[in-house]
Amino acid sequence: MISELAIDNAWLSGLNTRLGYTDYEHTEIENGEAGTTFSNETIQARVDLLLQDMAGWRGALSLEAETTDFAATGEEAFTPPSTTDSFAVALMGEKHLGDFLWQLGARVERVTIDADPIEWEEHHHGEEEEGGDHEHSLLHFDEMEFTPLSLSAGMVWDFAEQYNAGISLSHAQRAPSAAELFSFGPHIGSGAFEVGALFFLHASDDPHFHYIDNVEEEVSNNIDLTLRKHSGDIGWVVNLFYNQIDDYYYERNTGLDSEDILGHDHGDGEAEEHGHDHRALPVYVFEQVDATFYGLETQLGWQIAAPFTLNLWGDSVRGKLDEGGNLPRIPPVRIGTELIYQSKGWEVELAVAHHFEQDEVADLETTTDAYTLVDAELAYTFSGDLGGMTVYLKGMNLTDEEARVHTSFLKDQAPLPGRGFRFGLRGTF
Repeated sequence: MISELAIDNAWLSGLNTRLGYTDYEHTEIENGEAGTTFSNETIQARVDLLLQDMAGWRGALSLEAETTDFAATGEEAFTPPSTTDSFAVALMGEKHLGDFLWQLGARVERVTIDADPIEWEEHHHGEEEEGGDHEHSLLHFDEMEFTPLSLSAGMVWDFAEQYNAGISLSHAQRAPSAAELFSFGPHIGSGAFEVGALFFLHASDDPHFHYIDNVEEEVSNNIDLTLRKHSGDIGWVVNLFYNQIDDYYYERNTGLDSEDILGHDHGDGEAEEHGHDHRALPVYVFEQVDATFYGLETQLGWQIAAPFTLNLWGDSVRGKLDEGGNLPRIPPVRIGTELIYQSKGWEVELAVAHHFEQDEVADLETTTDAYTLVDAELAYTFSGDLGGMTVYLKGMNLTDEEARVHTSFLKDQAPLPGRGFRFGLRGTF
């Protein structure tokens, strides 16, 4: 629900509100029977107080609250039920001064995360050479509290007609999600046994985890540089970015599988499986590291003639560990083009995207071959009483290329679909 209210007093020029409620649930069906059920209930509220101009500054004060109840129940529930509450206050402002636009922003947030206890196997030292001593109990989590603070400053310079340049500096903190903290189980969506940052891995002949509670917020310092031509038959934008992140959360492949963690030999030759019936899955742990991201994004649009438009784009990103090595699942360099014809309700689009080989990989990560995707679409939009209705025929991966997405945990098991076609009708109201 959205509302906008114009106000005319000494302090405010408007009041905008947004309320949202989402109640989502799905159950995974396995062999004709209900398996794990996932539910997510979210309530959001936001109020924007639009401020009157003060010394040439235009701005807004925003208040935002959100609560999320997440639950996964069943044998393959990889994280316990949890509740996340957040409340944030943000102040934003901008001012034109000659050929320059100055922008400032600040945001402070309070985040609390609470999770239900989980069944836990305590590991006692002293008998490592004989497999150790293991005890089952309930692990009760402490309520986690975070206070992220973010600051930003930017400038846009209209240095010539049709051209501008911009710079943006920001310092941002981020609270971890419940999944990044509390996960401890098989996540079938990623094909991995995921373990949250609250658990420390002791890699030994008897690998096991200990509960810890000294996690931190992510802290990033970022710079963005932009050069843009924004009008005329040809427009383009080039963006360079550099992000240095302390205590960055990422999932590391441990080289272990779930049987190494869940199955323990207690001296009788039989491994305890704790009731799990899934296949052995690779174990990934959420860890905090210092990391650096940098890259380039470009886009060009050319109105060749009245019915024809040509778009060109490309992007590249590098993700590296400050201690040395690459971050996993970083997308490769990509370039693409789209040729679009529009006239009298007809639209024809031909798109080609090339994904280069990704060989800048992390430990225990495999390279991904290059591939090119070719898509096309033919559409007609009706006028008159049927205005807003479009019938279309779309072809995807027309060359039937084998394409594997490097950012996917399942790239080796699940490539992108081969050649396919879609016929449909879409409308706007």
